[in-house]
Amino acid sequence: MPSECESGAPIATAAFKPSVIFGSGAANQVLYDSITADSTNLFKSGLTQIDGKISGELFNLPAGAVGLAVGTEFRRESLDTNPDPIAVQGEFYHQAQLPPGFSNSRRIASIYAESTVPLLKSVEAQLAVRHDHYSDYGNSTTPKVGLKWSVTPAFMVRGTYAEGFRAPTLVENSTDVRNAFVSIRDPFRCNAQYKLGCSTSSPYQSGANPDLKPETAKSYTLGLAWEPSSSFLATVDLWQIKRVNEIGTYDLDKVLSDPGRYAGDPAVAITRADLTAADKAAGAVAGEITNIKMLLTNVAVTQIRGVDLKLTGRINMGEYGTLQPTLNVSHMQSFKNAPSPTDDLIEYAGTRGTPSVQANLGLAWRKAAYALSADTVFVSKMASVADRTPPCMVW
Repeated sequence: MPSECESGAPIATAAFKPSVIFGSGAANQVLYDSITADSTNLFKSGLTQIDGKISGELFNLPAGAVGLAVGTEFRRESLDTNPDPIAVQGEFYHQAQLPPGFSNSRRIASIYAESTVPLLKSVEAQLAVRHDHYSDYGNSTTPKVGLKWSVTPAFMVRGTYAEGFRAPTLVENSTDVRNAFVSIRDPFRCNAQYKLGCSTSSPYQSGANPDLKPETAKSYTLGLAWEPSSSFLATVDLWQIKRVNEIGTYDLDKVLSDPGRYAGDPAVAITRADLTAADKAAGAVAGEITNIKMLLTNVAVTQIRGVDLKLTGRINMGEYGTLQPTLNVSHMQSFKNAPSPTDDLIEYAGTRGTPSVQANLGLAWRKAAYALSADTVFVSKMASVADRTPPCMVW
């Protein structure tokens, strides 16, 4: 269904009439009407989906039956945006000009299969594969393999390998490009002796990119589970994930300092005027920047690794109900990110936004229809990292 977003009557500069404001007489409705206008943005998104699944046992092995499930999905996604025409023309005072509206849609067809194979009485394999076809970018096939070994009735070892992907959203791969201004320091026009572009503003284009590719990932897990009784369970899981082709933008300061390094990416462009005689006389080695284009692109790489611990207990107090204590601890051993495939990985574990340790201790009491719980959360200290502070201001 369409949704509407209406502002509180912003000022419309095209309707501004100085004669009304500065003429004789007190402010009245004519004055108010001359400098304000209603603004309405209309957005409509749609999702149509049909899916089906069948499952059953294929055949028996000495250790048990082989199970199989297969399924398929068909989806259509759509998005229509219609910003207010006055906002598109940039006529509202102190509000950024909005880009024209856009319509985007795609069709997705998927098929998948999952199987459980008992290799031995105590060893079970889980196999899965999924194939997706997107009408806007193509195909992706993602497998998953898991192995579970019940060493004893109370102790289990498990591990998985999986691949994944994230398709660009309908906004990310649309034509939604926005225009603004950015405050920059131009390294080719600002130095210790000449200060032509040390604090200047430039037209700045940012937003969607129809040529985006999907993000892809690989993950590994290895875990232990111990359940000596029905009143206690302990699990420990090691995990590692690597994501590539992450959708984002390059660091603007790095692009300004070394534009040739990014010349092969059409999502990035620094446009300059010709070097004038006055520029040369002032010591500049490049003309003034007339436009900066920094669209979304497949740029970043992230590698993360950690360990999760979970303890769950259950204490039966008879007529007084039951107590269930829980402890969840997650230790982020490493969180490395490279802003582009050619940059070195930077370690961010323990810094702002990525604490090394997070824990939750809880206690729940239940009796019949009554329940009471309490939780406490611990987050380890984090350091502030200058690299995460935006170097430029967009307005």
